[in-house]
Amino acid sequence: MKKFLSLALVLTFSLILLSSCNFIKDTQAADLMLKDFVSALVNKDYEGASAYIHPDVSINANDLKAMVEDMEATWQMNLSSGVEYVELTQMYTNYSATVIPKTEQTTYKIGYKVLIDGRKFDLNAVVFKSGDVMGIYTFKLTSGIGF
Repeated sequence: MKKFLSLALVLTFSLILLSSCNFIKDTQAADLMLKDFVSALVNKDYEGASAYIHPDVSINANDLKAMVEDMEATWQMNLSSGVEYVELTQMYTNYSATVIPKTEQTTYKIGYKVLIDGRKFDLNAVVFKSGDVMGIYTFKLTSGIGF
């Protein structure tokens, strides 16, 4: 009986360690996707940026261009001056799965304090992974206060 319990514990810990490696890799991939998306916006590559949008979101390159122009007008800044990531403020991951119908979904909520054109902003996004498809689901830039 003790051998069985020992074997069960070893298998459990092995599964946890192996799954956490994928969990970390996927979280890093979500973070990198967000940064690549922002980089494309900075470079005014709206077609490239639209490739990072999750297929369930109906936003195209023209919508992204309008979004950037609206942000620049609202915040009186120039996004193409670059984005400096000052501090990671949020990295939250939620995984869910069902058996019938078989689905797997992971939501990554990512937040940064950033400097754009010498001004402080909060950048928040949700990256959504359904099955093998990952993409930006929401993106928000607000005036940052207090850093």
